[in-house]
Amino acid sequence: MVQTVQGVVLRALKYSESSIIFDLYTRQLGLQSFIVSGVRKAKSKMPAGFFQITSLLEIVAYVKQNDSLSRVKEARPSHHYQRIPFDTIRRSIALFITEILQKSVKDQEPNEVLYRFIEETYLMLDQLEDTPKNHHLLFMLKLSRHLGFHPHGRWQPEKPYLHLVKGIFCDRSDGIYTLTAEISEKISDCIDQDFATGSQIPMSRIQRQQILEGLILFYRYHLEHFKEVKTHQIFSEVLGDG
Repeated sequence: MVQTVQGVVLRALKYSESSIIFDLYTRQLGLQSFIVSGVRKAKSKMPAGFFQITSLLEIVAYVKQNDSLSRVKEARPSHHYQRIPFDTIRRSIALFITEILQKSVKDQEPNEVLYRFIEETYLMLDQLEDTPKNHHLLFMLKLSRHLGFHPHGRWQPEKPYLHLVKGIFCDRSDGIYTLTAEISEKISDCIDQDFATGSQIPMSRIQRQQILEGLILFYRYHLEHFKEVKTHQIFSEVLGDG
């Protein structure tokens, strides 16, 4: 069946001399795999650059069921990024966000709310005027809500520790299963913030790194299939202080 879908490229692999196989999280179908041919031919109407990870696309494809590859007939960008390709920090954050989505979103059923959130995540990363150094942290907190295991409650002096397994703020430390009071409070400050205001929350590089490591652990405790994250290792160098 020929179908038009919108989506974001989460994974792309070269296949043969002129083809690409790519995973697209789509508004209409959830996560789907596609193959496109002729992308490296001269004067191709669908150049390979269309299918880089993080790209937002609209495609027309012969959609197959049962995990088969669907063949792309037509493709065009649905948005041209203005900042992400040219800004080291934004590009690094975009790649990290994509890796988190690769490891956490597996549903092949449509989820309009989740798709709109993912699309907004990339668009806001591209559009915010000030460098959004907290964007990936806000994204992980927001995505956890969509996945059903977000932190409940808020930091209080009486309950200053975020428990990573229970997902609540508690009154005493539980070793490796709780974050420090300082980092727990910063995470609480980020909960329910939109991308614009949340990016203005002051954090040091060390705090940002510790929050990130804590949230990755949070995901690993709650998602059985969540594998080791690699792209976050560049943040300590790329994001800098402030």
